[in-house]
Amino acid sequence: MLTVILGIVFASVGAVMFYLASPHQKLLAVAVPRRPLRALSILSLIGAGLLLVRIVGAGTAFFAVLTLLMALWSIAPIFVALIRYQRTHP
Repeated sequence: MLTVILGIVFASVGAVMFYLASPHQKLLAVAVPRRPLRALSILSLIGAGLLLVRIVGAGTAFFAVLTLLMALWSIAPIFVALIRYQRTHP
């Protein structure tokens, strides 16, 4: 069970780092170094896949990580808009 939780955490961290490495991200006002952040996010996603492969098959782990990425990347802009709205309307 701990392996699955760690896999989910690694995938979530990787997805957020990939979002922050995007040139069009709106969460941080300052520019972040994209290349190291992308490298760390790829390593985190690979780590998530390797952790999940220990529990389920390779195909299932691959698509589970992709599903987490898709879900987090779909929700991230909504949360960013909510945070920006709360900053401007106290």
